[in-house]
Amino acid sequence: MGGLTNLDAVFVAMAFCVPGYVFLVVRGHIVPGHRTRGTESIIRLLSVSTLNFMLWAWAVYLVLGTDDLPLWTRPAIWTFAILVSPVVMGVLSGLATKWGVLSKIYRQMSFHPVHVIPTSWDYAFSKPEPKFLIVKLADGSIFGGLWGTKSFASDEPAERDIYIEKIYKIDKDTGVWTGTDRSLLLKGEHIRSIEFIPFPEGE
Repeated sequence: MGGLTNLDAVFVAMAFCVPGYVFLVVRGHIVPGHRTRGTESIIRLLSVSTLNFMLWAWAVYLVLGTDDLPLWTRPAIWTFAILVSPVVMGVLSGLATKWGVLSKIYRQMSFHPVHVIPTSWDYAFSKPEPKFLIVKLADGSIFGGLWGTKSFASDEPAERDIYIEKIYKIDKDTGVWTGTDRSLLLKGEHIRSIEFIPFPEGE
C-alpha cells in the first residue's frame, strides 16, 4: 500500500494554492476587471483550489494507494490536477462569462443578475473591434483618436489610463479630422468624456 511521501505532501500543499492562482490568472485574461486583492483574493484562490482538488482527489488517492503503477503516473496526475485542470477551468469559466451563459440561465429563471464586468470603463474597453474616439478633456479641449489593436486601457481601479495609438486633430468649425503621427498616453483623471464611433461598414 503506497503512502504519502514527503514529495506528495508538498504537492498536496501546492494543490490548495497553485490551482486557484492559475485559474484566476487565466480567467483574468478573458474577463476584464476581475482582478481581486487582499482577503477576497485569498478566499477566491483557496475556494477554487479546493473545488479543483475535490474533482481530482479520487485520481490523486488512487495513485497514492497503488504500488504497481508506472513511475510517471504520480507526476502526471499531479501536473494535471495542479496545472492543466485549472487552466481548462479558467478558460471555460472566462468564455462562459464573456458569452453571458450564466446570465442567460438566470434570466430564464426570472432572476436579474448583476453584470459580471464591474465598471463601465472595463466594459467599454473590453470590446475587441477597432473604433474611433472623440475625447473631451477636463479643460474642455477635444481631439479624435483611433482605438485599435495597438491601443490599451488599464483595468487597474486605482490607476485608470488609456493609450491611444493614433491621434486626430478635429477642426472646431468644420469638424474635419486631420491625422497625425502621434499617439497618446492619457490618465483617466484628465478625461471628461469619451464618445465611441464604430468603423463604417466595409472598412
